Amino acid sequence: MTIPAVCQEVMPTDYVAAGLSWNQYAAPQINGNLLYAHKITDANTYSFSFVDVISKCRRPFTVTTAVSTGLAQHIRTIGPARVFLVTTVGVAAGGDNVGYIWTGGGAVAFPIGKSFTILPNVRVLKSSLSDVQYIGGIMIGFGSK
Repeated sequence: MTIPAVCQEVMPTDYVAAGLSWNQYAAPQINGNLLYAHKITDANTYSFSFVDVISKCRRPFTVTTAVSTGLAQHIRTIGPARVFLVTTVGVAAGGDNVGYIWTGGGAVAFPIGKSFTILPNVRVLKSSLSDVQYIGGIMIGFGSK
C-alpha cells in the first residue's frame, strides 16, 4: 500500500507585517500592530513577536503599548490561503501602569505575488490593565524563504 505525497508550497522562514486593527474598547477604535515571525519547525510552527499600540483616550491622546511573544501554528491550507492559530504572552504598559498581556486567535495569510501577503486576523486580548477585548485587524506582510 502506498500513500500519495501531498505537494505543499514552501512557507517563508522569516515574516514581518504591519497593519491596523479595530477594537471597540479603544478610543479611537483604530489601532496599530507590528509582527515578526520565524519558522522554528518543519511542521510550520512559528515563534513570533507582536506589538499592539492600543489607544486609551482621545484627549489627551494616550496609548497602551503591548509587546508579546508566542507561537503561530499552521493548521490548514485552503487554496492559496494558509490558516494559523496564534497565542502570545507578554508585557503591557500604559502611563504609569505595567502588567501582563495574553492574546489568542487566528489569522489567514493570502499571498500577493511571490513574497507579500494580506493577513486578516481575529484575536482576544486580556491584560492586567484592561478587561477582555476583541480585536479584528488586517496586516500586510512580507516573507522570505
